[in-house]
Amino acid sequence: MELDREAAAALGIPGDLVARAAARRREGRTLGEALAELGATDAATFARALAEAAGLPFAPAPPALPARELTAVLPMPFAKRHLVLPLARDGAGLAVALADPAALAPLDDLRLLYHAPLRPLVVPAPALRDAITRAYDATARSAADTMDAIEGERLDLVASELDEPPDLLEAGDDTPVIRLVNALLAQAVKDGASDLHIEPWERGLAVRFRTDGLLHDVLAPPAR
Repeated sequence: MELDREAAAALGIPGDLVARAAARRREGRTLGEALAELGATDAATFARALAEAAGLPFAPAPPALPARELTAVLPMPFAKRHLVLPLARDGAGLAVALADPAALAPLDDLRLLYHAPLRPLVVPAPALRDAITRAYDATARSAADTMDAIEGERLDLVASELDEPPDLLEAGDDTPVIRLVNALLAQAVKDGASDLHIEPWERGLAVRFRTDGLLHDVLAPPAR
């Protein structure tokens, strides 16, 4: 709250108006937004003053949406509740857009979650909230597109492409073994299977789904 008051004072906003705005803040809304509702300032101007008070860089909006690998680590409810969004990762650490530089607990959580030092960037709450929505929508669309593509795979054809087992840590998503596993999982979901059984035998492999309490043979990939 001290940073908020310092930013408000820098903008010449009276203390009683700050108190009124603080009293009417709704959950998930910042003091800057509450002040904007009272006509005292706008969210972008207040965010810029906050950044100056905290000695942090300011941007009117995140410069770009994060890669899917970053949003996959951070649950969307956390990002929306605390108004934080990881932007990019490099040798200097993790660039993070945030609306409230005084909220230290979420930043500590991000350091632990990403195992990296943070480079905060103050962004107005409305612009950051919109970026969070778009970032996670893009992730959801990408996942849906992947599932659609996988569902079109014929399991027997994918299995026939299997060769010597690759190093899965170095394998890409388009290698046959990974495509086969993805296709099996997608087919199991589509069939409403409760279990997926992969049973190795001396001369082969059996893949079975359990649906309606019964195991059904699905695939017998060739032995390699």
